[in-house]
Amino acid sequence: MINWFIDNWLELFGVAVTIAYLFLSIRQSIWLWPLGALSSAIYIAIYFVNKFYADMGLQTYYLIISIYGFVAWLVHKNREGKELAVCRTTIKQWLALGVITAAIWGALYWILSEFTDSPVPVGDSFTTALAITATWMLTRKMIEQWLVFIVADAVSVALYFTRSMPLTASLYIIYTTMAVVGFYKWRKELIQR
Repeated sequence: MINWFIDNWLELFGVAVTIAYLFLSIRQSIWLWPLGALSSAIYIAIYFVNKFYADMGLQTYYLIISIYGFVAWLVHKNREGKELAVCRTTIKQWLALGVITAAIWGALYWILSEFTDSPVPVGDSFTTALAITATWMLTRKMIEQWLVFIVADAVSVALYFTRSMPLTASLYIIYTTMAVVGFYKWRKELIQR
């Protein structure tokens, strides 16, 4: 048992940091972004070892978008004197995000199929494309980002179990559950305004 903890310490630490990130995300704390950056750095290493190349690339994106999100939320607060408010995604934004997400999915699938030994190119590219979109939506506090994350996280659960990554699969079960909680919490705030 101790050997298992020694062999999986990085994944355990990554799970703990990511759970803290989720709690801060639901609470709309700006400090979610630095924890997101730390979590991403950890998971870059984990995904590289497990050959989840698109997810590894996604973690690189998360590292960059965490800096962007922190700055965007901070600048808005300093400029407006208040926190960025939760908003709804417009039809025009949905159309643009749908096209961009489909293009990212197609490009990632092609890259994974042609240039890597990824065992799950369709699923890996699909969840990565959704997560890229949802994270950008989070930087704008679009409530529907939670719905996009629910789909991406639920599919990820199956992918990680098939690749014998039970801790990460369990983390994504928590992600899915917390995305549902986050959606309802943000929705309540939006309704009360």
